[in-house]
Amino acid sequence: MFAVVLGLLALGVGPLLAPLLRRSQGLAAAVDGFIACTVTGLVLLHVVPQSVALAGPAAIALAALGFFVPALLHRLDAWQVPATVAGARRVIASVVVLAGAFVHALLDGVALAGDSLHEHGHDHADEGLTLLALAVLLHRLPYSLAIWVVGRERVGTTQALLLLGALGAGTVVGRPGRRYGA
Repeated sequence: MFAVVLGLLALGVGPLLAPLLRRSQGLAAAVDGFIACTVTGLVLLHVVPQSVALAGPAAIALAALGFFVPALLHRLDAWQVPATVAGARRVIASVVVLAGAFVHALLDGVALAGDSLHEHGHDHADEGLTLLALAVLLHRLPYSLAIWVVGRERVGTTQALLLLGALGAGTVVGRPGRRYGA
């Protein structure tokens, strides 16, 4: 449960950190570099190998999707379309982003809550955070920052807050113990 609470708090860091990073390019570069290196290292050295051990080679395909789909969506967003379909594309893109972010948050919730649960079903919360939970928590910092900075710019403050709220809700709903009545 501790990791889930930290995951929810990490979503609030973006709005708090954005003004500081806007004032200091050096601090922004340092935070960006630290998080990119740390998350990449944790994912490549721990998360993917553990996922392959648990789920088999299909985990590699899912990891590739997790890497390439956001890049593809970014490219599609930059693609110029006629003004007659721009409004519809914006609505469809918003729904897809919201649904994708919610599913992503569900999986984050599973990873964070699963941090202290083992196959035999009892809690080992006193053992601290695993590397998976640490990776999830660290990637939430730039995620919330991007949603706050880019989301506010493109769709406004209210919708950026709604998206962060949807991520928080997905995290809570994704807790495995929630499904089992815990």
